[in-house]
Amino acid sequence: AWIRDFSCRNPHNRQTKPPSQPLFPPQPPFSPVRSGPNAPSKPSRQKQIPSSKTMKPHSSLALVTALSVLVMPAAPAALLVIDLGANSGSAAGWDVFSSSVTDAAVTDQNAVDNDVTLSITGILGNNNPSPAGATTVDGVTVPLEANNDYVWGDNQGNGGSILFEFKNLDAGSYNVSVFAGRTNDANQEGTIWIGAIGDEPAQNTGNFANSSSTLAVSIGASDSLFYRHSPGTDWVGGTSGIIVNPVLVPEPSAAVLLSIAGLGLLRRRRVCRG
Repeated sequence: AWIRDFSCRNPHNRQTKPPSQPLFPPQPPFSPVRSGPNAPSKPSRQKQIPSSKTMKPHSSLALVTALSVLVMPAAPAALLVIDLGANSGSAAGWDVFSSSVTDAAVTDQNAVDNDVTLSITGILGNNNPSPAGATTVDGVTVPLEANNDYVWGDNQGNGGSILFEFKNLDAGSYNVSVFAGRTNDANQEGTIWIGAIGDEPAQNTGNFANSSSTLAVSIGASDSLFYRHSPGTDWVGGTSGIIVNPVLVPEPSAAVLLSIAGLGLLRRRRVCRG
């Protein structure tokens, strides 16, 4: 009670001061953080994207994958592996021919086309000098038993050639490969064609001595696949084997569907980024 405010006695001693701003703004009362289903939601600082523009990458990828599976055709037909000559033994799993045959059954490695036959005319003998060992032709492993020997028919009686004809192949696209494993040969040539015997073109394999040659062909219904081996310029050597390998080619409608699906995926990504 004895403490007095002397400033009250003289009003001229009072000084008027503007209200000062607090150093720290007032804070709301403290409330504990709650979790669980009843917890208050926090506002998001991220840019909100309308639901119509939200992209679901997993669903888009799944759509493209599903379309590619649905529209991609299966292998058109047979995978044929032919071992010509048996001097080095028979290649396991390969069809082996060392002499001329007529409409002999051929095994399809894909077990899809089981009525393919092969006719061979003009084989005069087998040989295996200077073997080369195992190799790979058009992605197919060729064991040494198939690559180390060959058949030959180089005499003037048949023009020095051997003729091969495959029948009943399913229509489709194929790679046809011929190979010769003899390492001391200078020249081997041949001709591969589709259709009939009278459709034979000029030689088209090039020189495949101690090597291989692969041509892409398209076989239609009822077409035969022909290969004629020529002795080459040195009249030495022959063909060690033949591989008929099916090629996966999407149907035109399949390619269109895949293109549309890909464009749709790109458009959704652009909309999402925009």
